[in-house]
Amino acid sequence: MINIVIVDADYPILFNYFSKNPLLFSKLNIIAVCVRQTVTKEAILFNYPTLKVYDSYEITNWDSTYLSHEEIIQYRSTQLKVEKFYTRYSNEASNISYLYYNSLAFWLNIFNNHKIDSLVVYDFEHGTPTDSIPLEIAKRNGITAITLEPAYSFPGSNDLISAIHSFNSNQYINLNEIDSHYNSVNINEIISSEVENKTSNKSNMISIFFKHMSLTLSLTSKSLSIPDKYRHIFGINTKFYPLRYILMLLFTYKLKKYYIKHSTKMIPENEKYIMYALHFEPEASIMNRTIYNNQIYNIKMLSKYLPKGWVIYVKEHPHQFNYSMILRGFMNQKLEQYRNPSYYNELIKIPNVKLLDYRISASLLLTNNKDKKSSQKINGNLQAVATINGTIALECMQHQVPLILFDSNSALYMKIPEVFNVKSMKDLMDTFDVISKLNGYIDYGDYISIVNQYLVKITDKKELELPDIIMEKILRPQ
Repeated sequence: MINIVIVDADYPILFNYFSKNPLLFSKLNIIAVCVRQTVTKEAILFNYPTLKVYDSYEITNWDSTYLSHEEIIQYRSTQLKVEKFYTRYSNEASNISYLYYNSLAFWLNIFNNHKIDSLVVYDFEHGTPTDSIPLEIAKRNGITAITLEPAYSFPGSNDLISAIHSFNSNQYINLNEIDSHYNSVNINEIISSEVENKTSNKSNMISIFFKHMSLTLSLTSKSLSIPDKYRHIFGINTKFYPLRYILMLLFTYKLKKYYIKHSTKMIPENEKYIMYALHFEPEASIMNRTIYNNQIYNIKMLSKYLPKGWVIYVKEHPHQFNYSMILRGFMNQKLEQYRNPSYYNELIKIPNVKLLDYRISASLLLTNNKDKKSSQKINGNLQAVATINGTIALECMQHQVPLILFDSNSALYMKIPEVFNVKSMKDLMDTFDVISKLNGYIDYGDYISIVNQYLVKITDKKELELPDIIMEKILRPQ
């Protein structure tokens, strides 16, 4: 028997996968299932009434056991992750640490009182009390800990391409090494759609406002019915939510205008340049999963070792100015703390750094083709693209553009030998020594075959398609 703890999503993708594979399910001793919402918990208990199932509220308000000084000290780095996650929603530092202490006590109670062989978590590590804490405890105790990480969408469907990541080794698991007959999904199916979907948000603010105001009021009225005990988990401020939404729409509109005013659409003919693709922020998947997660710092490093005569063009993520994103709780609560005029001013102050109009498509820059709508010619000579991680990496490989990643371990691209992985200043100096001789071209070889070995599909019906024999081998203690 494999003693397992499952941390699932709003919809129990992992639990349903196990329960619908009878042979594998019979080999599992499920210690606990943790889900975000009470309704998900109740659905599982309806069919499996003897299981131990906990929702987020129970975890963050645990009071059956308490922490010692030693335990708090031992997991201080985990506390930083969780508190950083919560700062996307709240400034209430004392309440945030209170939720963390309760959650750590809950998880230590689970791990200290049961023999656990494996922990499996759905989604990236975001820094929540239901992912970072159990993952860190498992790692410290030599317990197999894996995350099922959604990565890409299929064109025209709700299917997800995902990968399985070993938290302990910080490596993605090669499924074909476990079973050479496993037929994975093909990353080629989504590359073209990713390129096309990275378009700018050109919607008029007024039309967006009226389009979403009814939804905003609906969300507000629904949030009024949510018990007070749950509101701190979701960052809901029902009293000011409609006003906050309006203010953030106006803030985003002004910020977009400020960015456009200080950015350029033109790159001088034959100018050699690096494009730094900014990540959308606040984005939890880079806040706690990556090491070089401050993008101003990354760009300053690039500038420090940039070859003479080259320029860094920083391009904002198109979602950063997408009015629809304001509907997300963390956006309307904290947006101005992650992006504001001073952020862009700080970038402009860095030597050899310029802002590039975010409305220019990435594919146009990677191919140097004409913009069909503006008939604009991108005259510059692109030498490489730099970013933390992200799907633009696939576009670079498709167009054979050199790629600099500041945290390749948080993406499958770490497996591509031609990708330049920056983990130190020396790495960056060595990277520029090579890139300066490539003239903006690199052959990535059969990168598709490499990436495909790690992929698994979650269908539009939220069903994980993975042979149970592979999952069993992943879960069994090594």
